[in-house]
Amino acid sequence: MSLSPLGANPAVHPARVPGARAVDSVQVVPDGDSAAPLSAVLSAARSGSTWVGALVDTTASVVYRFEPFHREWSGRPELDVVSARIADGAATMADHRRLATVLRSGSLEVDKPPFFPKQWRSRAGHGLWAAARALPIRPMRAVYEKLMSPPADAPVVFKEVDFGHFVEPLLTRMAVPVVYLVRHPCGVVVSNHRGQRLGLMPTERQHAMRSHLVELGADSLLDEFDERLDTMSDLEATAVLWRHEVERAVEGLDRSGDGHLVIYEQLCDDPETITAGLLGYLKLAPTAATERFLANGQGGPGMLRRDSRDEYFTVYRDPATQRDRWMNEITPAQRQAIERIVHPSPVFERIQALAGWA
Repeated sequence: MSLSPLGANPAVHPARVPGARAVDSVQVVPDGDSAAPLSAVLSAARSGSTWVGALVDTTASVVYRFEPFHREWSGRPELDVVSARIADGAATMADHRRLATVLRSGSLEVDKPPFFPKQWRSRAGHGLWAAARALPIRPMRAVYEKLMSPPADAPVVFKEVDFGHFVEPLLTRMAVPVVYLVRHPCGVVVSNHRGQRLGLMPTERQHAMRSHLVELGADSLLDEFDERLDTMSDLEATAVLWRHEVERAVEGLDRSGDGHLVIYEQLCDDPETITAGLLGYLKLAPTAATERFLANGQGGPGMLRRDSRDEYFTVYRDPATQRDRWMNEITPAQRQAIERIVHPSPVFERIQALAGWA
């Protein structure tokens, strides 16, 4: 894969090239210029993927689902089955269609404000969502799902974090277009640390690094940091997790020869151009809602902010102030400690060169 400095990878998804071809013994049939039934936005946690997911959701036709594999989704055990097949390398195009069907149905657990205008759903999306969450009874849920479920052919985009191991099988075995977002590791680490101080982000992984890396199968990192794992600070431990996630994701992009890499800092610097590139890769068209959302995020007039009141998780941010906010929340010694974790990584060095990280 050629990693473009602007994340505008020219590689075309195999399901959209002239003539079908075999992908790991799965026959992929071209579908013209239409969006794939299922696409994914992936990243390490606290990299800006919620912002990117919201940008994708501003398009008119797409069904957006927020972190379906992370959140408890009652009544849909088939999600676990597909997840296991993807992780085991056993997924096929049938799983592409199956997962798209599962995610297409309306659900409180994987819907997230803001709710952008869609032809197929109630204009009272936010009110219905808030009411159904406030009254968690079966009739209310049934009403919500009926009014918020799209037509059977609507393209679905899901967003997930820390699922870098999904990148290669999604692209090669399921023909699912993947946008992968990367942010400077110090920005990710500091944002996670801020959330941990606020009680909004978990600390279990950082406090049990050795067992967690064993669970992840991260043998090379276990060997590299063996003598330090038990004495690492939370910042250093989070940097190791960033490195593991991003390395396996970018290596998956490389092996697949496909996918679309977006660098968070470049999205902050030029939201319109980078958004056009990622929407173009997904075969989705920007709308007036896309323009309003970008204007709102940059401090201009726009949508009501009632949909995202929590400052830590909000998608309404000014990229100019958020891009390097972490620099004011970290000491030089802490930055050096994080960079000592990531600098040995060839993947980090490649992305650093593309992104222009200092």
